[in-house]
Amino acid sequence: MSHGGNVFVAGQGPIGHFVAQMARAAGAKVTVTDRLQNRLDMAKKNGVHITRNIDDKETEAHLIEGGPYNIRL
Repeated sequence: MSHGGNVFVAGQGPIGHFVAQMARAAGAKVTVTDRLQNRLDMAKKNGVHITRNIDDKETEAHLIEGGPYNIRL
C-alpha cells in the first residue's frame, strides 16, 4: 500500500481496530464498519476517517461512494 491509499476494514474488534490503526499510520484514508457504536466511536477518536454502522440502511451507499478501496479487510 502506498501513502494515500484507500483502505476498508470490516469489523472493529481488536484485530480490525489494530489493522485500521496500522493503515492510518501508513498514511491511508481508512473506512471502517461495525454494529457496535462504541467501537465506531473509538475508531473515530483514534483517527479513522470514516465510520459506518452496518445496521444503518444508508451504509452501502456511503461505502460505494467512499471507494474504490485499494485494500479490503
